[in-house]
Amino acid sequence: MGKRMFYHFVNINYGMHCKDPLLKDTPYGDFASDMLADKNFPWLHSLKPDGVFKYHDLLLNYLESKGACSQAIEVFEELFGMYLVSDYIDQWREHQNILAVRREKRREKLNNAPHS
Repeated sequence: MGKRMFYHFVNINYGMHCKDPLLKDTPYGDFASDMLADKNFPWLHSLKPDGVFKYHDLLLNYLESKGACSQAIEVFEELFGMYLVSDYIDQWREHQNILAVRREKRREKLNNAPHS
């Protein structure tokens, strides 16, 4: 399969072009709907192998800047993982290692946050 953009991957599999209506009624479908409705969503990125990680970080920063909840971030991470598996298998393996480190950092941050 040729390389394609994350935006197109989500749209085809869970968005407007999804052939299975049941997939649209999932957290992935909700993410796709929100992504497609957001005219400022950064959909373009470099197709070079290292560009996909820079794009992941750009998207993550974008979602966080928009106040995305933790569930939306988790859905994004799962979708991005599926995207990597479909088009970037070697990068997906590396991404899994990066995610494990980030999850641990998030857990630590939540555990160290002041409780009200």
